[in-house]
Amino acid sequence: TNLVSTPELISVSKTGLYEVSYNLVFDGDNARINIGSQIRINQTTLIGYTLSSDYTRNNNSSTGTCSVPPALINLIDGDTVELVSFSVGETGTAITNAGTQFLRIKYLE
Repeated sequence: TNLVSTPELISVSKTGLYEVSYNLVFDGDNARINIGSQIRINQTTLIGYTLSSDYTRNNNSSTGTCSVPPALINLIDGDTVELVSFSVGETGTAITNAGTQFLRIKYLE
């Protein structure tokens, strides 16, 4: 395997081209909320073309989804990959839905 993970970070152990994608599903807690998400490398570098966001209105059944199709990212041995999420202008609370999130990393070459 070319990956080592902790709850927060995934480390690659082989230099090369990787395919990275993710899905993040959240509920708006009876408030307007706009959530953004993005892939971050080495806890500092945001990968711009992996940005996604979604908005929910203030009701009990609002669900939002942030996801990106597979993105190609060059990584080197020891790089870490993580999915970060953040509020975009609204003040509500987002609650992630258990079992519906993923961060997928596939070594290509």
